[in-house]
Amino acid sequence: MVRWDFVVRALISLAFPFVAGTLMGCQTSDDTSSSTTPTIVQVVPSQGVVGTAIAVRGTNFGSSTGELALQDPNTSRFVLATVSGWSDDVIVASVPTMDSATGVLKVGLKTSSGNIPASAGTFTLTSN
Repeated sequence: MVRWDFVVRALISLAFPFVAGTLMGCQTSDDTSSSTTPTIVQVVPSQGVVGTAIAVRGTNFGSSTGELALQDPNTSRFVLATVSGWSDDVIVASVPTMDSATGVLKVGLKTSSGNIPASAGTFTLTSN
């Protein structure tokens, strides 16, 4: 079951800096010399149960939907998450069923512009 309260909080926290910057007259740079390597900055929320909606924040994910996988802490097996939203700086997905009941899951991505190895971001799986 999707915890919509987490999704709403995650989306609000992601939108606030953009809205605040726009209202204050800030502009983003069009500097094309910056790196295009995908980078994970944060996973929100940082913990929850299987099925929890998570937002993976970062940069250079690309506009084309790629794959988001979580690595089981006990078996090292990667399990693909169901992605429900993808943009260049935010991916929304739900935590898949894992072999382990609890533990720290490493998050990895496969994007059109490159791969992010697991461990760049984490999510702590808690029991129901």
